[in-house]
Amino acid sequence: MVATHGAAADVQALIADGKLQPALDQVEVDLAQNKSDVTLQFLKGLVLARMNRLDQAAEIFQHITEEHPELPEPFNNLAVVHAARGDFEAAQKALQMAINTHPSYATAHENLGDIYAKMASQAYNHALQLDEANSSAKAKLAMIDDLFPVPASNNGAGKTALAAAAPTNPGQPAGGVAAPAPAQPQPQAQLQPQPQPQPAQPVSAPQPVAVDTAPEPEPVTEKPAPVPAQVSSEPELRAAVESWAKVWSERDVAAYLAAYGAEFAPADGTSRAQWEQTRRARLQQSSFIRVDLASMKVVEHGPEHAQISFDQHYQSDAFSDDVRKILIMKKVGADWKIVEETVR
Repeated sequence: MVATHGAAADVQALIADGKLQPALDQVEVDLAQNKSDVTLQFLKGLVLARMNRLDQAAEIFQHITEEHPELPEPFNNLAVVHAARGDFEAAQKALQMAINTHPSYATAHENLGDIYAKMASQAYNHALQLDEANSSAKAKLAMIDDLFPVPASNNGAGKTALAAAAPTNPGQPAGGVAAPAPAQPQPQAQLQPQPQPQPAQPVSAPQPVAVDTAPEPEPVTEKPAPVPAQVSSEPELRAAVESWAKVWSERDVAAYLAAYGAEFAPADGTSRAQWEQTRRARLQQSSFIRVDLASMKVVEHGPEHAQISFDQHYQSDAFSDDVRKILIMKKVGADWKIVEETVR
């Protein structure tokens, strides 16, 4: 559901004026009436980021990407927050998700270039033991101000509000937008004197024209070959996730670890080797494990990337919990591999 014109416009106006605390107060009042409004959620995250409350902003943008993975803007702003906290690898992944969702999204491409430049600068400075406080090496990232931008109005305002419903009264504007000015009368064109008719000229008899009786061949138009429709990989993705849960339940260590791709990095920051050692020990020490999945949602980002979210119930002889889990998967050869795993 998208916020009404007035609610979003009021918050955006306060942000544009630099009145961040009033903007936060207003968006929280609006969200209390409509908690599921993605535009208001987005604006709250934007305000918190501007206030340098980065952890809260990241939590909001992360939530939006999980509920609406088809939108590139929340991924972009999540990347900006990660970069502000110095986590450039997480920023890179978020921007890549934005690009996978919307390949022509120019802002994400530009920000990704800045992230790569910053990562290269850090590696270079570390190798040469240079001053890491060099401000010229800092990346500049653009925060997106509008989740659903619309064309600017004719009143010259710098920021545009979200689209409002059409007014029910044709003479009354919607959402407090000024009604269009009445049309100005146009000056009447001056009458010009009509030209006097000229006497008709004698017309000579037409000369016979030779006609080619052979018909012209019709041009041959080649019909383009039909473009094959992209085949959904959802059945394969669901099967891969269900197989991962099955081998986990069976405590098949080799098959469980093989479900993760070479790019996978543990969310807690440990090394891949340490993570594998911990997972191997837990699977082998448990006398039984049961993993049940429910409410699975698959969102494909092109032919080689996808996001799968689901409710996970885990139970073993020593521990049990219920979480909402998100897997980022990548096509590697003929198989789908897990490259990112997060828990809500």
